Amino acid sequence: MSNYIKDLREKIGHDPIFMPATGAIIYKNGKVLLQYQNHDKVYTISIFFLIEEFEGEPKADGNEVLELKWFDINKLPENIYGLDKYAIYDFQKYLGKNGTIVN
Repeated sequence: MSNYIKDLREKIGHDPIFMPATGAIIYKNGKVLLQYQNHDKVYTISIFFLIEEFEGEPKADGNEVLELKWFDINKLPENIYGLDKYAIYDFQKYLGKNGTIVN
């Protein structure tokens, strides 16, 4: 977690904070990577990017993001984080029936 967020949390505890953010839909082999957060309230204005190629393995920081898990794009769990849910559902609209991106 960045020092900025740590400092804010020390001052306001788990009260909601507003922050601009970017997000990523990490999509590989027909699966999307989802994060399980710590349920602190954060209100974001987000822009999402599609990531299909990356190096290494994504890892949770254990503080703001508690767990990361891959899910089939067509078999997503019910409890997806709010903004992620809408971004992923919109992304699904652009996928073809065989799980490839439609140009």
